Amino acid sequence: MNYYGPREVDGRDGRGSGRYHFTSKNDYRTEPVGYCAEGCAGHETAHEAREHFRQYLVNERVDFRVNHMKRPERCKICAEWTLSYARVEAWDYYPLCQEHLTRESVLTLLGEIPDFVAAW
Repeated sequence: MNYYGPREVDGRDGRGSGRYHFTSKNDYRTEPVGYCAEGCAGHETAHEAREHFRQYLVNERVDFRVNHMKRPERCKICAEWTLSYARVEAWDYYPLCQEHLTRESVLTLLGEIPDFVAAW
C-alpha cells in the first residue's frame, strides 16, 4: 500500500529542511508525487503541498464524460438533471451539467486533499 500526504523534505544533513512535498510512502521509501515530483523546490507548509497536489489532480487527472451516465443525476453545482460527469482519477466523480462541466467546478467541489492510502 502507498501512504499519501505532505511530508517534510530531508535536508542535506538528513534533518528536516522546513520544506514540504506531497508524497507517497511505501516500504521505507518516500517519493514526491504529482507536480511535486516534477522538480518542485518544496513548499513552506504542508497545506501548500496539499494544494499543489490538488491542482495536479484537477489539471492532469480529471476525465470529463458527456452524456455518459445511464440514469440522470443532479448537477452538484446547480441541481439541473444531467447525464455528464467529471471523475477525478480514482478519487471521486461529480455529476455536472454542461455549464458546470469544467475544471473550475471540479476544483471547487474537490476540497482539501486529506492524507490517504491507495494501491496506485
